[in-house]
Amino acid sequence: MRFASFTVATALLLSTGLAQAQDQAVRRMAPFDFQGRYLVTLSDADMLASAYVDGRLGPREGRDALGIIRLGGDPQALRVVETPASNSVAGPPVALATTPDGRFAFVVETFRQRPDGPELSQTFRDLRHGDRLRAFDLSDPSAPRLVQEVQLAERPDAVSVASDGTLVAVTFHPAGAGARTPLALIPLSNGRLGEPTYPEVPGWRLGDRLIHAEFHPARRVLALVNETAASVDFIEVAGDGGAPRLQRWGGTVRIEKAPYMARFTPDGRHLIVNNLFWGADVEGQWNEAPRGSVNTIRLEAGRAADGQPRHALVSRAMTGVSPEGLAVSPDGRFVVTTNLERSFLPYGDPRITWFSSVT
Repeated sequence: MRFASFTVATALLLSTGLAQAQDQAVRRMAPFDFQGRYLVTLSDADMLASAYVDGRLGPREGRDALGIIRLGGDPQALRVVETPASNSVAGPPVALATTPDGRFAFVVETFRQRPDGPELSQTFRDLRHGDRLRAFDLSDPSAPRLVQEVQLAERPDAVSVASDGTLVAVTFHPAGAGARTPLALIPLSNGRLGEPTYPEVPGWRLGDRLIHAEFHPARRVLALVNETAASVDFIEVAGDGGAPRLQRWGGTVRIEKAPYMARFTPDGRHLIVNNLFWGADVEGQWNEAPRGSVNTIRLEAGRAADGQPRHALVSRAMTGVSPEGLAVSPDGRFVVTTNLERSFLPYGDPRITWFSSVT
């Protein structure tokens, strides 16, 4: 996207610009029963897409925000209601998570908003690491409210909420606190966050980037995505209150290069991971990355000799270039990636694509 504000949405809306005859034909072929009440979005007002390459933030356009789009009624009348929420697009699109009932949203602050001062001199390197987790009450989608702010370790990357709504997991970048403490667990009760704890992660190699920790949809199991090692581990969270205990649940599953985030299928039987194929061995690290992929891991595909579950890599599919976004349909039939292609290159770069794509 070629905007100063980069928005991550939790769902996609069908275009309403079809002619009436086309619209009727589409409805006959693919009846659409959208059950969502609203879309929840994040907007980073500091970043131009090209700042990843040339470091230039561009002119300030507003403030970072959490946005709510209420659904229902005339699609032409859809509007965004915003409230300030410091966040950053510099990381996977998992800086936002909601409780299972949709009442509360949680936003991690990977980077703080840019400092005040002469904006022409400000670059991506001028952004300071964030250290906050903010809770927003969405019970009235037309007036989202900040209800709590918790200080965390430095430079959180991702946030996820347990399926029972009682625990929040946050990961940290190794350029911040992640080299010492890659994971925080925060108890949650009626939308109220408790004190963060930073448990030791069994088998984790400090210095690797735990880029995303995603809760299973039915049990207290976290899928830990290791960007550095291109692998996934599964950890079971035991205990309540302020002293959760982590124990490995099955072995490590090797996947493809530069994984970015993970989503479970609704039935909890499979984990889907997107892979960007970025790296130091790629010219420009990401400018010339090839097409990406998604991998499917089947949980409990068998049993190991020690009786532990054996998880298995069972499938892959190719995507567009830089598939940063990942979603699984509520019925578990479709996986979608949103691909940057090379739309983030500076305007003068001959390799730029004037489009992104969906796979």
